[in-house]
Amino acid sequence: MADCSGKRTRIETMNAFLNTLLKIAPLFLVLLLSCKQAEEPTEPGLTPATPTSVVLSGIITDQATTQPLSGASIILQNSAGTNVTTSGSSGTYLFNVDLGTTTALNSTLTVSAAGHLTQVTNLSLAPGNAVQNVVLPRDTTTPIVPVSGFANTIAYVGPAGIKLSVYGVGGQESGIFAFEVRDSLGFPITSTKADTVNFSISGAPVAGGAYVSPSGALTSGAGRVTAVINSGTIAGTVSLIASLQRDDAVIIRSAPVKVIVHGGLPDQAHFAVGANPYNAQVYSIIGKSASIITAIVGDKYGNPVAPNTAVYFTTTQGIIGEGGFTDVDGFVTVALHSGANHSVNGFGQINARTIGENSVTVEDSIPILFTDLPIIDSVLINGGAGPLVVDAATQAVVSFRLYDFLGNPLTGGSGITVTKEGGASATFSKVAPDGTLPDTMSPFWTYFAFVVSKDVAATPAVNGTFSVTIQVTTPRGNASYTVQGTVN
Repeated sequence: MADCSGKRTRIETMNAFLNTLLKIAPLFLVLLLSCKQAEEPTEPGLTPATPTSVVLSGIITDQATTQPLSGASIILQNSAGTNVTTSGSSGTYLFNVDLGTTTALNSTLTVSAAGHLTQVTNLSLAPGNAVQNVVLPRDTTTPIVPVSGFANTIAYVGPAGIKLSVYGVGGQESGIFAFEVRDSLGFPITSTKADTVNFSISGAPVAGGAYVSPSGALTSGAGRVTAVINSGTIAGTVSLIASLQRDDAVIIRSAPVKVIVHGGLPDQAHFAVGANPYNAQVYSIIGKSASIITAIVGDKYGNPVAPNTAVYFTTTQGIIGEGGFTDVDGFVTVALHSGANHSVNGFGQINARTIGENSVTVEDSIPILFTDLPIIDSVLINGGAGPLVVDAATQAVVSFRLYDFLGNPLTGGSGITVTKEGGASATFSKVAPDGTLPDTMSPFWTYFAFVVSKDVAATPAVNGTFSVTIQVTTPRGNASYTVQGTVN
């Protein structure tokens, strides 16, 4: 009986212990999970460093297995700069980037891994926290070989179309460029054949401080290397070449990769407007082509601004093209036509403006002159009314005014000629200051003169009467004036 009673007691004790264990098991499990969670390492920088910072994180996974991918190359690019990292053992990555602004920036996230297709994701990043997971599909077009041959070619693998801006203008100042070293069969070289690739750049931007970093790098297990080009202060095209020298002294080079470095924003000291012509004979005509107006726009370093920079035009006389966009050389051109809004004195003003750094208005203006038909007036002989008489010892200066009805100089290209009629031996000089008018708005070009003399070289010299005719030709009409003279 004693043995049975003791056995029963032990069973009851065991049952009580199990019941107690079942009651506390959930609590124990919660405590265990809490401890495990507390032991998990936390990612540094999960809180944005500044009010303009963004924390971008995510996980890189394989499309076929849904498993995380470690060692994937991740590149984040936007106007704030270029940042590079690799995924950790659990496939995670993290960027803590100061955007330099409280507004969202258009960004690209480029993810690549050996044996997978590169994925490029466009996203808009604003200050705060953001999550972007990326799934990489397998690359089934390029067989993965465990052993490769020696380096035979260097291929550029992207990204394509990167355009940089000069320093300090708010554009993208650096870009990452990837190359792949391949063997004679076109396979990427593996780590057993790893080699050092050197980078070099050339072009006008180098003189302004553009450089490539690093100067050289060892190929990865997938045969890849990356280089970063940083723009300087001079716009132009940079040529990037990757090269390596094999053990057999053979040098392998990639094809040049062309990278455009655009200029910055318009600068007042490098903004100017011109006209061709400045003086157009279109007064009192409506709808006549008057002039081609051109603005040249440069940045603070003297580079052409980035193509497609907008310039807006206005005029006080005539009708002008509203605006246009700069070409690769910083020029923008519009047409000016005559209209009904002719000024009372023939002069008008062309204005051009654009927006520079910090939203400052950059502007310039030029005068423009609309002229009319020619008038020959105020003809004087030796400063008086005449008469025009010359002999072997005496010359005569014939001066005259030439202008339109508003007193303005005629349009450029207008010609002045002098002809003589009659048998008397008289000759004359060229018209001063010139017989062809330049493109001018100056009143200086309304005063002209020539000298009449007796032609003493004539055999025989003939005395008597003669006439000289001043003839003016312009695109819209002509004018003439005749002076009678005597040779003694």
